[in-house]
Amino acid sequence: MEPPKRYFHYTTENRLEIILQSEIILLAGSGIENKNEKPCAWVSSNPKWESTATKLIKNQKGIITQMTFEEQLKNFGCARIEVESKGLLPWKTIRKIAKIKPTMADAMESSGIRIGGNPSEWFGSFSPIDINRWIRAEIFRDGEWVEYEVFEEK
Repeated sequence: MEPPKRYFHYTTENRLEIILQSEIILLAGSGIENKNEKPCAWVSSNPKWESTATKLIKNQKGIITQMTFEEQLKNFGCARIEVESKGLLPWKTIRKIAKIKPTMADAMESSGIRIGGNPSEWFGSFSPIDINRWIRAEIFRDGEWVEYEVFEEK
């Protein structure tokens, strides 16, 4: 029998501290150009790392490139918050309900796949994910995810 699916909001270590202090995972809307598009709080069911959460950097030639997991770990740290499945929708549903233009949704998928993402692991919420829906926070240390903070049973 397969273990139950787990859902994680992946982030950097310094961002984890900000999220923990605020007790809320906010909606991501900074890249939205379409004014009708709904912002979303993103999570992934990938148990190792969500490639699309890896930061972009500008190299010495001024070209924007995707960091590797190892570069992100070294420069920013890697962290995640496990959340309950309640209120999460799969990417196929989000892309329709959020009113993402089909060409933009297709581009998001293809660029995500190109860097190692899997759209079937992408989930989100149209409302912020507050601490009442969190299970635990973890940071990546010495090759594995280790507990950073556990949230009380509801």
